[in-house]
Amino acid sequence: MAIVLAVDGKPQFRRKQGIMPDFSGSAQASQELPSGIIDGINQIFKLKNLPIVKSEVVYKNGILMVRGVDYMITGDTITFANDQVPQLSSRVSVDYRYAKVV
Repeated sequence: MAIVLAVDGKPQFRRKQGIMPDFSGSAQASQELPSGIIDGINQIFKLKNLPIVKSEVVYKNGILMVRGVDYMITGDTITFANDQVPQLSSRVSVDYRYAKVV
């Protein structure tokens, strides 16, 4: 547990004493390779965690995909548009923030 104290009696300057918990409530996943078969037919891929809404950034072969145009995301599932289905040699990666489980 931590407490915040005024420095030299000046409330505008504060310092922490003790251990301060992380209140951000989120973690970052970088360049995660979602699960799913890359075969030129499969459009559906799953992430390991449930991303915070609109925090995901999806890349296919290093090219930034556009949400709502190139793919849709529902929960932890990414569905690519018909004209963006990853082909055999494609690489899909995703950056996103997700809530930490305590």
